[in-house]
Amino acid sequence: MRIATIEIFTMLLLFVVPILVGIALVKYFIRYGIDYYLDQKEKRAAARQNPQIPDNPQ
Repeated sequence: MRIATIEIFTMLLLFVVPILVGIALVKYFIRYGIDYYLDQKEKRAAARQNPQIPDNPQ
């Protein structure tokens, strides 16, 4: 019985946890990547309408 518990634990550790972490990372990158992209798009549009505003201030 002890070996079966260890096998289940290692299976969870090796397969389930990385899959859940991968899903979480994909959701995070999709959410914040789209927000960042739209934000950059708005900044470019504003810079096009007001040329005196620098596109990326240093």
